[in-house]
Amino acid sequence: MKKRANEIIGETLGMNVNDVTEYRYQSTRTSIPVYAIGDTYYCCPIAGRLPPKGWEWRPIEDQFFAQREGRTVYSASGDPEGDA
Repeated sequence: MKKRANEIIGETLGMNVNDVTEYRYQSTRTSIPVYAIGDTYYCCPIAGRLPPKGWEWRPIEDQFFAQREGRTVYSASGDPEGDA
């Protein structure tokens, strides 16, 4: 069974999936789930989809769990455009 973004991000960061879920960023604002953990935002779009606009996304270094699911985990720092 395919894993959800919060599960992949949790495994990658060594966090419990329930903890990651609590950090969901304004769920109605983005079509792809974004998680704000500390000062960093994370997302893990389904293969073929781009991360949400408004941030400067970069693939994180550790992609082990994401690659097993055919996905990529991205991170971004700072406030999204329009939230400053």
